[in-house]
Amino acid sequence: MRPAFAVVERDYTLRVELYDVRAGQVVDVAEERCALCSVAEARQRLEEAAAKLVQPLLIPPAAAPKLTLSTTPKGARILVDGVDLGPAPLSRSLPPGPHAIEAIEHGHRRLRHPVELREGERVDVHLVLTPIPKPVPPQKPRWNGWIAVGVGAPIAAAGVAPGPLSTTTPRSAAAPSATAAAPRWRPPGRRRRP
Repeated sequence: MRPAFAVVERDYTLRVELYDVRAGQVVDVAEERCALCSVAEARQRLEEAAAKLVQPLLIPPAAAPKLTLSTTPKGARILVDGVDLGPAPLSRSLPPGPHAIEAIEHGHRRLRHPVELREGERVDVHLVLTPIPKPVPPQKPRWNGWIAVGVGAPIAAAGVAPGPLSTTTPRSAAAPSATAAAPRWRPPGRRRRP
């Protein structure tokens, strides 16, 4: 815009040129005469003329695309183009173009999903995260039962019954005392002290 005005006594000639800087030329001109105008009136008319020139060039801004995200399980962290936007569900306006969406939740596999957004578009995305399987602990071999069977079968076949091995004879019911101790074993050749 190049405003210009000429003053002859109280008469103003107002001229506004719309200038294309790239082309280096005047694209449009608005010219007006104002007889017996004050400076404030001249300024107001100059602003109105400039607004009329610019009006056809104004393009309404395109509506930003809106992305709505939800996850299963709920509350997974959402990253869009590497930026943490918080837990799902959420809704954000993003610039048009390709975007990389990631969903992260403890105990689940990270999920990556590309999306292409266009001007004025509303996109709803639902991401289902897969749980990470818990590792199965290795099972211990069960040898105890097989050892007993392996040892017990030949003994049973031989006719020997397993039981406690003892060098003492069992006490009879006529024993003098149930609390009496069994005689201690001594090596041969030693005498008992009196």
